[in-house]
Amino acid sequence: MSKFFKKLRKYRRIFYLLGLIAMIFIFFKLQSDYKNTTCSNIIVTILDSNEANYVTQSTINNYLYIEAGVEILGNKFKNIDLALIEEELSKNYYIKNVEVFRSNKNIIEIKVTQRKPVMRIYTSSSDNFYIDEEGFVLPPSDNYASYVPVFNGNIPLVDSLFTGKLKNISEEIFDSTNYRIMFDLALLISKDSFIQALIDQVYVNDKKEFVLIPKVGDFTIVFGNMDEAEKKIRNLKAFYLEAAPKLGWNKYKEINLKYTNQIIGVKNI
Repeated sequence: MSKFFKKLRKYRRIFYLLGLIAMIFIFFKLQSDYKNTTCSNIIVTILDSNEANYVTQSTINNYLYIEAGVEILGNKFKNIDLALIEEELSKNYYIKNVEVFRSNKNIIEIKVTQRKPVMRIYTSSSDNFYIDEEGFVLPPSDNYASYVPVFNGNIPLVDSLFTGKLKNISEEIFDSTNYRIMFDLALLISKDSFIQALIDQVYVNDKKEFVLIPKVGDFTIVFGNMDEAEKKIRNLKAFYLEAAPKLGWNKYKEINLKYTNQIIGVKNI
C-alpha cells in the first residue's frame, strides 16, 4: 500500500512539472502573439474637451507622426514604445497629463488632459503668451483662443521665459517683476465664474496698479494693487449684481475699488 502512495506522489510531481512547463509555454506563446499583433486603431480622448480645444485628435496624430516620428497604426506592438509616446506627447505645451495604453482589442488609447490658461499677456514689446493655473508659459495656439483676461500695459518681456520648452515662471522672475501680482490677480479672477466672465482686459499702469476693463458697462474699474484683493472682488460683484441695475450702466465713467470699505463712482458729465 505504501508503494502505491509513493508512486502516486511521484506521478503527481511529474504532472505538476508538466503542468508548469505547459503554463510557461502558453505564457510565452501568448506574449509572442501579443507582441506580434498589429495596432488596428488609435482612440484619442480629450478628457476636458468641453472646456477647451487646444488639443484634438488631429493634433495628437500630427505631433506623433510629423514631429516625433512615431508610427503606430499598422505597426506591430513589439515595435511600439508606449512610454516613449507618453514622453513625446508630454512635450506638447498644452498637454498637462497624458496616459497611453493598449486595450484588449489591439487598440491604443490615448487620454489627454489639457492645460488651463488663466491669463493672456501682451508685453510692452507686443509679444503675447498665456500663463496657465500652474504658472506655465504657453505660446498662442493656432487651434483655439482661450477667453481669459488679457493683461497689457507696462509689462516687460522676460527672455528667459522662452526656451523652446515647456517652462513655468521661476520664483526669481516672479519676485523681480510684476508677474507675481498679475498671476495672483488672474488666479483670483479665475476662481469666480461671474468675475471671470465679466473682466475682458487688465491694464497695468506705471505704478504697477491694475485698471480693469469689463465686458459689460461703459466704464473702467480702478482696482489698484493687490491689497485686500478678495474684498475688492466681492465689492465689484456686489456693485454689478445690486447697484448697477438700479443706478444704470451709463451713470459712471469710472468705478474705484482702491478704498476697500467703499466703492467710489466718478459720474459721466
